[in-house]
Amino acid sequence: MRYYYPSCKFKIAFPEISEKIIKYLNKKSIETKGCCRIDHRQLNEIDTGITICTNCSLILKEVSKAHIYSLWEIIDQDKNFLLPRLNNSTCIIQHCAKADDNIKKAVCSLIDKTGASYRISSHDDYCGFNFMQHMSSENLKIAPKTFSALEKKVVLLNEEQRREKITDLIKEYDGKQVIVYCNSCYKVLKENGANVIHIAELLF
Repeated sequence: MRYYYPSCKFKIAFPEISEKIIKYLNKKSIETKGCCRIDHRQLNEIDTGITICTNCSLILKEVSKAHIYSLWEIIDQDKNFLLPRLNNSTCIIQHCAKADDNIKKAVCSLIDKTGASYRISSHDDYCGFNFMQHMSSENLKIAPKTFSALEKKVVLLNEEQRREKITDLIKEYDGKQVIVYCNSCYKVLKENGANVIHIAELLF
């Protein structure tokens, strides 16, 4: 069976887009589950889990034996998906520090197919404030191996220092539109005035 984990935070931030994604996947006979922290128990080694959130992806990869893919990988392989045409557009892809190479490749491939020109941000250690403060206790509890490893990458900063680092990052975007695919990446950039858009907003 194939199951989609819609991300609690994404559903709150983008309720209408979330429903469109669920309808798209339903047509592919992909069943929608609830929270990855709870519903992962129903996955086994013959199942496939599909995620829209890098955090959900990390959790499911540790706590289940299923094959885990991002939504972007599924769409990138869907030859019938109607992609927007962004010819003559220029943007920046801000990769998430929690994303694996497959997610990054799929996102770049999708933007490439839209006809947009893009460059990739050199800041590959970015994920909102997640690497400027301790990993959450919830994540450490449910997926200790994964998040203990990520905890080692944390450089603790106070609130002022975090804001300064984000401000410096946004300055490097030079006003160009920034495409992200992570809830934390999106939230912090949006709150600090970046010209940011979630890739789901482009595709749906």
